[in-house]
Amino acid sequence: MSLTIRTQRLQDVRVLCLAGSISYGRDIEALTGLITELLQEHAAVLLDLEEVTTIDTAGVGALVVLYRWAQAGQARVAFCCPPTRISELLQGLDLREILQIHQTREEAIEFLLASEAPAPSLSIG
Repeated sequence: MSLTIRTQRLQDVRVLCLAGSISYGRDIEALTGLITELLQEHAAVLLDLEEVTTIDTAGVGALVVLYRWAQAGQARVAFCCPPTRISELLQGLDLREILQIHQTREEAIEFLLASEAPAPSLSIG
């Protein structure tokens, strides 16, 4: 199943509702292209993972790169509503806190709108 993306605007946050598989190839290219465009116009983007069925290593890598790229540009990206399997995968890779993954959309939007919410840094080593 390929990736489908629906966009919404909630308050000052652009929300991308993802459904299907985040996997190597055109799906990741489309997602990264859209987020790159949105971050040029909006300071906060939320990726809703509720309907994501699978994610491969390229997909995980793309999420990390997008998050770090946004952070470097003073933009804010967060993720919400991961299904259990996706949540367990990200937790197993120690990425839940680094990527700002929230259980609910409301928590994620609150985080994104907070003016002084600390942005975690990715430490390697």
